[in-house]
Amino acid sequence: MKNVNDGTLDVAVEDIEPHPANPREGDVGAIAESIAENGFYGRIVVQKSTGHIIAGNHRYKAACHLGYKTVPVQYVDVDDDRALRILTVDNRSNDLATYRNDELSTLLVELAKTPDGLSGTGFDGDDLDALLKDIGEPDFSDSRIAGDEQNTLIVNCESENELRTLYGEMVNRGHKCRIMS
Repeated sequence: MKNVNDGTLDVAVEDIEPHPANPREGDVGAIAESIAENGFYGRIVVQKSTGHIIAGNHRYKAACHLGYKTVPVQYVDVDDDRALRILTVDNRSNDLATYRNDELSTLLVELAKTPDGLSGTGFDGDDLDALLKDIGEPDFSDSRIAGDEQNTLIVNCESENELRTLYGEMVNRGHKCRIMS
């Protein structure tokens, strides 16, 4: 394994700069919201010889927007060609990532039930509703997510007959039910 990392240091924001060849446009506002909510985690990767940021350009911009005077930096000792390759793969690997939507929706529903809701996640209630719709789950209105004292059971039935039979059994047991299709 080739390790090109130096240690992580707190570096003045004026001592480093976004890479001039970075083709990526990030959502600096969303990143700034995350930093404000969750703190600055991770580090910015900077080419040692040039002071150019090769990973974390938008985290740097968000930190500057928030008035940070220093940011955590990890220098890498690479030539210009390697720096451009790292910059490019850092951007591209994010494009290639996907979510396991069932697991993401479960995570977001649980977070939405907390006092902070979805704050600091990069997702909002509309995103969650769209995700739930995409995976075939009912909308979770803000009042249901916020913690109404109810539990929800979602059952996928094979037929309308099975649905009505199950509904009748649940009502007969004293449960408040509704059919959603």
